[in-house]
Amino acid sequence: MAHDHHHSNSPYTQTLEELDFMRSIHNACIEGATEKVRNIIVKKGSHVVNERDSTGYTPLHYATRNNHLEICRILLSHDADVNATTPELLSTPLHRAILINNQSLTSLLLLNGANCRLQDIDGQTPLHKACEKGYTDIAVMLVKRDRSLLEIKDNKGRTPIECCASEEMKTLVFKVGSEKG
Repeated sequence: MAHDHHHSNSPYTQTLEELDFMRSIHNACIEGATEKVRNIIVKKGSHVVNERDSTGYTPLHYATRNNHLEICRILLSHDADVNATTPELLSTPLHRAILINNQSLTSLLLLNGANCRLQDIDGQTPLHKACEKGYTDIAVMLVKRDRSLLEIKDNKGRTPIECCASEEMKTLVFKVGSEKG
């Protein structure tokens, strides 16, 4: 037994936790392994779509962040929590979709009930993030969905328009927000 313990110091061995992660639905979502995700859900049951890893991320956070639209569809069809927030950053899958500037993913999350008013640890909504990054199309999509997002202030007291990456973007987002539905 002592001999086995000595081997665990080798740089080539993995801890049990690492091995578990490699086999997890979270890792399958990172890798974009669609069939593996399906198989894990069949084998372990639908509840697995809302399991959190050691950092508090759900499979949907990983699938979203890694731009795997089909896996997001599968997770959502098994009732993945579209508004799950991470414990430290208070980040939602929608926040993650915006960071990669994916309109299809953003639409999918919104259609499945993503709350675009949720604020992360910095008090920022997904619209703040889109404006800050200069992702005009997503910002317009969010404003058209909920104009009142323009009034939400982050922890620094800034509205989404005040976070816009450019003057052109500020003008456009303001214009869209002012249009009558």
